[in-house]
Amino acid sequence: MLVEHFPVSVGVVLGIVVAVTAIFVFSMPMYRSPIDRTMLDLSARHHYSAADVRHAFSIRGLRLPAATAANTGITLGGTDPDLYVFVGKGGLDSAPRDRTAFEQRVGNVLVHYGGADRGVLARVRAAVAALRGS
Repeated sequence: MLVEHFPVSVGVVLGIVVAVTAIFVFSMPMYRSPIDRTMLDLSARHHYSAADVRHAFSIRGLRLPAATAANTGITLGGTDPDLYVFVGKGGLDSAPRDRTAFEQRVGNVLVHYGGADRGVLARVRAAVAALRGS
C-alpha cells in the first residue's frame, strides 16, 4: 500500500542502489583492462637511486656532488650550473620544463642540461644511454 503512493520515489531509490553497486563492482581491480594496469603500474619502471645516477655520470666525467632534498625526491647538481638531475621517489610528470634544453626522462630520473657546450651534452647523452641500458 505504501509503495502504491510513492512509485517514483521507489524507482529513484532503486536506481541509486543499482548505480552505487555498479560503481563498486566495476572499480574492483579484476575488472580493469590489462592496458590500464600496465600504464598505471609504477613498479614496472626501473627505479634508480641517487648513487646509481652519480656513478653513471661520474664515469663520463660529470660529477654531481651537490644534492638538494625535497619531499618528492632529490636534485643532484655539479660544477656545471646548466646541468641538474632530479631523482624522484615515485613517478614523474612528463611535461618538459624548458623546451630549448636537453631533457630526458629515464624511469624515476629527469636529466636536464641547458648549456651550449656540445662536449658536455655528448657526455650527458652518454650517461642517459648508460642509465637506460642498465
